[in-house]
Amino acid sequence: MKVNSDSDYNSGNKFRRLNVPLTLKSRVGKFLSGVMQDVMREQDKPQKFYRAITEELKLLKDCRDSALKQMLKIDSCLEDMFQRRIAELEEKKCKLAIQDIMYLLIIFKFYAFDVSLVPKISKCLRNGKLELPDMERKLKYIQSWELWDTIREILNLITFAADSFGMKLITKDLFAKMYVASILYGYFLKSVSSRYELEKRQFLSDHDLNTGHGSKNVFLGKQEIENGTLKDYVKGFKRPRLVLDGCKLRYKEALQLIESHTQALFEHNKECGLNEFDDDDEEDDRFIEASFSSIKRLLWEGLAFGSFLWMAEDFIDGIYKLEEREAK
Repeated sequence: MKVNSDSDYNSGNKFRRLNVPLTLKSRVGKFLSGVMQDVMREQDKPQKFYRAITEELKLLKDCRDSALKQMLKIDSCLEDMFQRRIAELEEKKCKLAIQDIMYLLIIFKFYAFDVSLVPKISKCLRNGKLELPDMERKLKYIQSWELWDTIREILNLITFAADSFGMKLITKDLFAKMYVASILYGYFLKSVSSRYELEKRQFLSDHDLNTGHGSKNVFLGKQEIENGTLKDYVKGFKRPRLVLDGCKLRYKEALQLIESHTQALFEHNKECGLNEFDDDDEEDDRFIEASFSSIKRLLWEGLAFGSFLWMAEDFIDGIYKLEEREAK
């Protein structure tokens, strides 16, 4: 993937080329990246990009189904074991392509709001300090205005209500965890908002059928949908168990994408998760000196990333069945 110069990003310019933390690795991802950049450059209709993704998803589905059937037919002889290995590699290639497609769908949603994803953190440092262009206004409008106060409370909680002025010294590890927390909360808000709209439509449908009452909020088991706003509906999830359930990712591919994207953003190369960084890092490299506005910028981005991730899952799963996470 081609990358902008650092000045292109820090000046707040719109996408010229893809300048995102995670590198696309699959042939399908690189092809679709070209289609997406053509649409961006020519300001073409977005349907062109979505049509291309739909066609590729159908091909990937056929490829994955064929690989799975091949594995089911295989015996234990050496030749069959070789064929099984080929089938496993095909399935792995499909999974890699799906992660790339999910990422591109998210990037394209950001583009629609004229917002660039923050590239690798190291590319944004100036004299060792993180100072990001202010995108809060644009990022805020990705979320429902009814939830702005609720989101502000959550961001204060995630940032420990840090001082709004000056620079803050923060470890990469903590910064990464704060970023992931904002992604999960954005995912939660999109999930709850979609459920609210669904139950609202169901309520209106009930009245159209002259049932005389609105439908109950089946998830919360108590709140009437008739007079409540989206903000009231979200507040009904304040019980920790409900919030945790709402933040749970539905599919394994989404979990892998969050981890891969966050590792690339903070340049953490281990596959073991987000809780530790390389032991041979210099001590100074474990810390980032960031302005409070830059921290908020990344967290607002995380909220949008989570919302778009939920939408990308829905789009892909309608064509290519994603792998559900086991309930815990």
